[in-house]
Amino acid sequence: MNHKLCYPVSLIIMFTLIFTPACKKKSQAEAVIETVDGIPWVHNPATPLNPDKSASFEEDLTLGGEDDLGEGTLYVPAQIAVDAQRRIYVADGEDQVIKVFASDGTYLHAIGRKGEGPGEFQGIGPMASLPDGRLLVFDGRSRRTNFFSAAGDFIQSHNWRDFISPLYLVMKDSYFGGESLREDEENMTKSKRLVCEYDFNGSKLQTLGEFTDPKMVILRSGNMMFGTSPPHAPQSIFAGDSAYTRLYHCLNSQYLIEVYDLQGKLIRKIDRPYEQLPYTDEDKTAFHARYQNSSNEMIVKLMKSLPLPSVKSILESIIVDDRGYLWAKTNETREEGDRTLNAYDIFDPEGFYDARIWTDLEPRLFAHGCLYCFEEDEDSGYRLFKRYRVTWSD
Repeated sequence: MNHKLCYPVSLIIMFTLIFTPACKKKSQAEAVIETVDGIPWVHNPATPLNPDKSASFEEDLTLGGEDDLGEGTLYVPAQIAVDAQRRIYVADGEDQVIKVFASDGTYLHAIGRKGEGPGEFQGIGPMASLPDGRLLVFDGRSRRTNFFSAAGDFIQSHNWRDFISPLYLVMKDSYFGGESLREDEENMTKSKRLVCEYDFNGSKLQTLGEFTDPKMVILRSGNMMFGTSPPHAPQSIFAGDSAYTRLYHCLNSQYLIEVYDLQGKLIRKIDRPYEQLPYTDEDKTAFHARYQNSSNEMIVKLMKSLPLPSVKSILESIIVDDRGYLWAKTNETREEGDRTLNAYDIFDPEGFYDARIWTDLEPRLFAHGCLYCFEEDEDSGYRLFKRYRVTWSD
């Protein structure tokens, strides 16, 4: 059966901020800026500057399932990019092809194909539209960065000496990515994350700093080796802002956000009071239940051997929207009907705690006043691409 799911809708979802009686003026007075070693440190209060501020998300485009000709089918959409003309690039993890759609959802053409040759993919990773219209595409399995024209023609590529992932920030002549370097190659239990800048020929221009990768737990069986990190393991998370030319970093076990310029200079720190949530017995039971029916006995054994935490990490991810505001996804959740909502703390470009929203949307990209994400469709079984128009109100 063909399912054509490419249509505009006018479904509006409203998420209301946590309310406190504090007004914006009072909250701003409570935010304290301290200068330490020449670096401004924004100490925010526990409540946002605008406790009544809310965001509405109007779903206006869905892509997924099969189209009538089969060309625009999205089997396992995994990556998103949007260019200045609002064309949408969706990487499909199933057939290793990038499918290009007009802003209204009309299928235009495909970029690349599965393979090992020039312009072909083994494992499409993060991608971004460059200011000049070219498309930059990571390929994690081939350890290669690829460049395509706006029309989809292959231009050039370069290979990586070390593994680079993910893509944090793209500028007009360079990009910033992370390298995970193992300190113990035999056991692979310790590693460090380097954030580096590369030009479009693959030359490393600079290393901004050394950050934290989660500690791995390894289990070996004969020639096979399995490794994973315990849930909520401390690790560095990042977000890039090309408009303000800055990089955000947070060690997710602390509520401290660092802001770096593109030369690796720390230019601001941001924090707010926060009490970590406990990792409960119910959480532990739910974690083990996800793997107890696995057919792979080694995976079951590995998951049972993981040391589980007593508290959850504070932040799960961070992302910058197209206004330059930072969205910090906490591990706080609440149930609303059949939906699980997450709490997002929103910080303005100066580091002030602007607002808080609860939503079940998982933003993957912001562009042209819209939020882009993926959602699972329970009826069709497809993973769908969706676009929402974002409107803020006080």
